[in-house]
Amino acid sequence: MLQLVFLLLFSFFYSFDNYTTNIIFVNKDIYIMSLFQRFNHAQHKIWIFVIELFRCDHSKITIFKFPH
Repeated sequence: MLQLVFLLLFSFFYSFDNYTTNIIFVNKDIYIMSLFQRFNHAQHKIWIFVIELFRCDHSKITIFKFPH
């Protein structure tokens, strides 16, 4: 699992932009890493970084999200 996170981070740094999504398939599961900008309640632009797992049984698990 830790190697997968490093792989996602490594691929992320090669495609940095205002919105970036990397998709990796592992044993019928899909790991999606996204980085995007949103406006918070004070109308400041913030970066949101999310790693999610979509399992083959169609369940979704958020592995990591910053900021929460």
